[in-house]
Amino acid sequence: MNTNEQSSIHKYALIGHPVAHSMSPTIHNSSFKALGLPCEYGLVDSAERGLVETVRFLKENDYYGWNVTMPDKTAMCDLCDEISLPSRITHAVNTIVNKDGKLYGTTTDGEGFVFAAKRMNIDLKGNVLTLLGGGGAAGSMMIAAALEDAHTIHVFCRSEKSRERMDLLRQKLDGESACRILIHEYKTDDFMQQCLNESIMLANATSVGMGETSEASPIDQLTLNKETAVFDAIYHPSVTKLMETAMECGCQTANGLPMLVGQAAASFKLWTGEDMPLTALPFSF
Repeated sequence: MNTNEQSSIHKYALIGHPVAHSMSPTIHNSSFKALGLPCEYGLVDSAERGLVETVRFLKENDYYGWNVTMPDKTAMCDLCDEISLPSRITHAVNTIVNKDGKLYGTTTDGEGFVFAAKRMNIDLKGNVLTLLGGGGAAGSMMIAAALEDAHTIHVFCRSEKSRERMDLLRQKLDGESACRILIHEYKTDDFMQQCLNESIMLANATSVGMGETSEASPIDQLTLNKETAVFDAIYHPSVTKLMETAMECGCQTANGLPMLVGQAAASFKLWTGEDMPLTALPFSF
């Protein structure tokens, strides 16, 4: 490829640490290829330079945009010239559009969750949701469900710090949604069971079920109604202990891969103006 051909390529990337395991290059590059777009998507480990230097590198090398993963989602907000409403609420960014050196930041994680729910034929509007977790993914999922006009969201957080964080997000949503958001201490007791019983969906945004906890379920011995759909934001392993339990109860289940694809599709649309060709992806979800 000559220099002129190289300069005509629109470059995108995922930044954060670690990034080597990410499926994002596969998702985006197969989509670019399917649509015949002169674009490429790579990986940039921010631990090598630090976030500020990484962003400078991307701007100097004419990257048209990038995704941001942990641990840089919050710090990236402060390097943007403009951020979206969801990012202002969460103070987190996972997608950057570089417009002539001016950075627009937003978070598409919530859109990914709504995409996953729709893939399960779950309408969040007017319904009750139980959400486990108090981190960045949980915050994005809670905000997205509230903006989709869920009736009630029961949020169970493991620490006081995470409860305070989710409560702050709830306060920031005042005036933006009529959804009732209730923040609870994380106890797998009769009250959590009651919340599960009335929920159209249980969404797990904790890390329980992956890594060293791969044999554990975040709801312990609680039972699930077969009418309650179960979404687990974890996608490795592809079937978690929570999902296994849910399947035994006759529940519809999904892992985090549809959420990953959904948030990627939203980023893709911002960058290219095109809908991601989902049937071109080299895996099922």
